[in-house]
Amino acid sequence: MTAHPANAAAASVRASLFLLLSTANALAFAADAVHRGPLDFAEAYAFARAALDAGEIPSAAYAIARDGVVLHAAAVGAADREQNIASSLQTPYALASLSKPITATALRVLQHASGLSMDAPIQHVLPALRSEEDSADPLQGVALRRLLHHTAGLGTYARIHYGAEIAGAAARASLAQRPYLRTVQSPGRIAEYSNLGYGLIGAAIAARSGDSFEGYLQRSVFTPLDMRDAFVAGTDAHAGAVGYDTALKPIGPLWNDTPGAGNVFASVNDLLRFGAFHLDPSRFEAMLALLPATEVMAMRGPDSDGAAHPMYGDAWYGQGWYVRGPIAAPAQIWHEGGMPGASTLLALFPDQGLVLTVLVNRSEAQPFLQALAERLLRDAWPEAPALGLDPTVDFTPLSVPTRFGGDWTGTIAVDGLVRSVSLHIDPEAESRFEYLSGVEGETTPAVRGFQAIVRGDSLVSAVQGPWRSADAPGGAAALLLKLSLRDDDTLEGALVAYEGPERLRFLLPFALRLQRVVEARVSAAVER
Repeated sequence: MTAHPANAAAASVRASLFLLLSTANALAFAADAVHRGPLDFAEAYAFARAALDAGEIPSAAYAIARDGVVLHAAAVGAADREQNIASSLQTPYALASLSKPITATALRVLQHASGLSMDAPIQHVLPALRSEEDSADPLQGVALRRLLHHTAGLGTYARIHYGAEIAGAAARASLAQRPYLRTVQSPGRIAEYSNLGYGLIGAAIAARSGDSFEGYLQRSVFTPLDMRDAFVAGTDAHAGAVGYDTALKPIGPLWNDTPGAGNVFASVNDLLRFGAFHLDPSRFEAMLALLPATEVMAMRGPDSDGAAHPMYGDAWYGQGWYVRGPIAAPAQIWHEGGMPGASTLLALFPDQGLVLTVLVNRSEAQPFLQALAERLLRDAWPEAPALGLDPTVDFTPLSVPTRFGGDWTGTIAVDGLVRSVSLHIDPEAESRFEYLSGVEGETTPAVRGFQAIVRGDSLVSAVQGPWRSADAPGGAAALLLKLSLRDDDTLEGALVAYEGPERLRFLLPFALRLQRVVEARVSAAVER
């Protein structure tokens, strides 16, 4: 059955946020590690075992604790199938974007110790980002505080390198990122999830701490919280869990070029301690000496700009955390992670004193991960609400007249050249996207019909290529349109060239600004 285009758009968005079979009878070597508490978690454990036995996952390690006491924890399957190494509660798993709350915590430690300004322009913290005197500043309005909240206006970005290409890519990373270090949304106006932003935070930590990013995380977070298994993956081999694709084939070494956004490895035991600190800092004296409880609690709060946060329904993005519930007393705090070979979750429930974490060393395992997390939560807290981990939950298909309707035209800068783009948005008929793709010999714009999903002033769509640029010479699997209405006559955002998710190589954002065609204004249905 062919997926509805709007559903395909939503699925592409999920793949982008999160950037993402043999039977387990062959894994008899992987003895399970289980610690049981007084509650009955048999359903959750049976669910994890069934997924393993069905060949759906190579392994999973998970736990749930209340007020610092572990209620249930288990590890099933293999951290390394080829070497017959069982998973355990001490196995470091790739956290992917679950690295972000750890990076944010380290920045807050540095800010508390040094007085580093959270509101100074990022170029003051990282002078190498300064523009030439006679050129426009592509990072105007970008500051550390906005980077923490994803409200700095940077675009959706990722670049992952594999195997033999890693060493050379790491040496070129700063230069390779430079074309995408520019705002695609007005800073402070809307939350746009950005690995680039947390990459800059990692660079700022290294620049201002006098240490490497990985060295500072070790002494500012891992050691004081006794996170004994945690480390930041570099370009060398490491002892973390092997990542597998959806067919349970090993992916091999990979490296994300924004380490602050996604290169931390940690075990279930590590994450229980990290989560417990963010629930009740008073229990961690060594860490409290570095970061007072009031500053830990402040990381849950919304941004001071009043930016729109369209993803995850009524949630907002604090400093390294998604947060849901009353601002003064959040009901749920969490972060997920997803990239090739990794699917992860850490969730906190302050009213219940609960910390829940699930780690899987497989691409695109979020459906399993979330189903297991729901079972763990229900066993510990029968009245618990649903986790609510669908980022597009309040988006709806663009199928009725809205303010987006009409004709729009603009340009996009790619590799120093300008390409023209136009949109015709007709929710009741066919909408079209016309653009110059960069394909050699192109004489006319590519034309693609599209469906979109919308929420408030935000519009997201996915279209199939073609696309060519210097960093995507082989093309892109899809193009994402991530736009917002700045006013009735202006759309701003990005066109994101995308290759993945099974073997994600890049998400490359190109700033896009479109103006409504004046003649079309009279035909646009405006909601006020």
